[in-house]
Amino acid sequence: MQVRLLMAEGQFNKALPFLTELVTRIPDSVFVRATLGEVYFRLAQQTDARRQWSIVLDKQPYYVPALVLMGT
Repeated sequence: MQVRLLMAEGQFNKALPFLTELVTRIPDSVFVRATLGEVYFRLAQQTDARRQWSIVLDKQPYYVPALVLMGT
């Protein structure tokens, strides 16, 4: 996945458009939303990050990556 490569290279601003497009195409994907939240977090957009993680946890309350990223 190109997004993961961009993230691994620290290019979060370049990964963001890919993820925002993906979340419009597959809005129920907890993986995409959790990853989008991580990118927002890395870009110091904590409110947007927490919003994505909250959506993930509403869909799957025990989704470990979102729980960890939320600090719960």
